[in-house]
Amino acid sequence: MNQFHHSLKDTTLPISKLRLLFISEGYPPTSQGGYEQLCQEVNHNLMDRGHQTHVLTGTDTGPSEPHITRDLFLEVDERRGSTLRQFWQNRLEREEHNIHLVNKTIARFQPDLLYIWSARNLPRRLLWHVENLDLPVVYYLAGYWPTLPDTFTAYWQRRSYHPLKLLIKQPAAWLALRQLKTEGKPFPLRFSWLQCVSHAVLDAIYRSPIRPMRARVIYNGIDLDTFSHQTSNASGLGSPIRLLYAGRLTYDKGVYTIVEAMRILKAHYAMPSYSLTFVGDGPAYFISRLKTRVHAYDLEPGISFQPAVSREQIPALLRTHDVLLFPSRDEAMPRMVQEAMACGLVVIGTTIGGTKELLKEGQTGLTFAVDDAAGLAAQISRLAHDPGLYQTLVAAGQAAIRQQFTIRRMIDEIEADLMEGLDMDIKAFASEAHFS
Repeated sequence: MNQFHHSLKDTTLPISKLRLLFISEGYPPTSQGGYEQLCQEVNHNLMDRGHQTHVLTGTDTGPSEPHITRDLFLEVDERRGSTLRQFWQNRLEREEHNIHLVNKTIARFQPDLLYIWSARNLPRRLLWHVENLDLPVVYYLAGYWPTLPDTFTAYWQRRSYHPLKLLIKQPAAWLALRQLKTEGKPFPLRFSWLQCVSHAVLDAIYRSPIRPMRARVIYNGIDLDTFSHQTSNASGLGSPIRLLYAGRLTYDKGVYTIVEAMRILKAHYAMPSYSLTFVGDGPAYFISRLKTRVHAYDLEPGISFQPAVSREQIPALLRTHDVLLFPSRDEAMPRMVQEAMACGLVVIGTTIGGTKELLKEGQTGLTFAVDDAAGLAAQISRLAHDPGLYQTLVAAGQAAIRQQFTIRRMIDEIEADLMEGLDMDIKAFASEAHFS
């Protein structure tokens, strides 16, 4: 891992407790998934250790709490109408509101540093503003959003394949991109201080034009008091084999691959009895197509669909299954894989992105290539017919989580990095490097 080192300030004393201002586009109960849930867990753990925190997050209907302000405008909010409308109506006023809110919160809370969490859909103008305040800014990256265009730029650059929409969008896109340019966008964000959820994320940063002054990998983690289980199948998999997919039902999660794999298993393998449960929500049209395909392949007796469950229900869900199927097409570091391993499930998954740092073929789990339904089918059959392999993978998976992927270890490393980084003149060094 690349890392730039800086001299310590001789006059700086060690900081025992910090005041941290989290900035995140979402925060539970309103969130898009694991990224925002992780923010909440880190926040609560830091508070438990005596640090003072405040969370500034997107407008939603979450509960009113003294340490949470839910009043930031997102770049694009589905509740506020079309992206086109949100671009042309009051966009700059929303940006000004966010800047004013951040300034007011900083003046009241007096943080030691700003902790930017999930910010893909926050205006980059806000991030540019906070980077130019007299405060250290730390980004925790559990995704690749800094390497991608901002939300509006991505919208206007995305080609429409519908002829009529293309005819309308092309001239509007030219005007919109020109307008963004006159506003000084895209802003040259520095991302000077990074904490990355995996080496895959950090490597993606270094493949981009971004050059952080301080960067390190801090793996996310889970609470072993919540996610742990001793499997009762001491002699191997039970019957029926209980297969599980848990997550968003969307194309990028590779869910079609599971259905295709089950078709191949039925046609070409002597497969013991099984049950497969899909747990999660997604676009209605996508779920309808999945169910249509299950019906067409005559797989319905063994496959069921259930809506998403709350985070509190996930441990119990995992403990009633034997194998997690994880066919995702893009992941930074999946907590669902960590949670399943901790609960004694064998994971059969792709090793895209950061997953390969956790899921090792034949060591901590079984793997297959993205979109490779035949490969997934072969691995399910392999596991079903090798009780010893099942037990070996369960034990190794649980050991890997205990060693590297606990929330306690994560918080220890976050604390150490924040305290060490505050003893370094990151902001001044980054500014000198950026503008030289």
